Amino acid sequence: IFHENGGIGTMSDQTLTYDKETALSKNEFTKAGYSFAGWMESANGNVVYSDTEEVLNLKEEQDEIVELYAKWTANIDTPYVVEHYKMKLDGTYSDTPSETEDLTGKTDTNVTPSVKTYNGFTSPSVETKNIEGDGTTVIKYYYVRNQYTVTFDSDGGTSVSPYTNYYQGSIVKPSKKTKTGYKFDKW
Repeated sequence: IFHENGGIGTMSDQTLTYDKETALSKNEFTKAGYSFAGWMESANGNVVYSDTEEVLNLKEEQDEIVELYAKWTANIDTPYVVEHYKMKLDGTYSDTPSETEDLTGKTDTNVTPSVKTYNGFTSPSVETKNIEGDGTTVIKYYYVRNQYTVTFDSDGGTSVSPYTNYYQGSIVKPSKKTKTGYKFDKW
């Protein structure tokens, strides 16, 4: 009897004849992000038979049952994605990342990808995630656009309220101001 041992799929049982060398059935199970490494005699044992290995006399009694369990080895090239989102000038984020990294790692291990440094943006803290075997792991980093305050010195004329602006935002000059006895020239 063949057991998927965490994998998926089905395999028919195989009947063997005593004193007749026979190849084990080819493995038909799969497990996302893992490779089949052979057959074990217990769910947590060591590999004792390779795929389609020729075997002889696994048991001596009539109708005895041999149970074999699939052994899975984590792939080291499982894909995952890191998406970097930069805040827009209106303080929101686009649905489309500013930059994407397609990376690989070992299935079912934690990964902590680096954040980037962008001029005028504050980088987020790094995140740690498990690399899922099905390749669906996505880590999203959101970068906050820095803000600055714009002030205008009216040099004794009518005052202008300061305003906050985002990095790379356009500076909006206030209309000309008045000061008794003076003509406004420019900021």
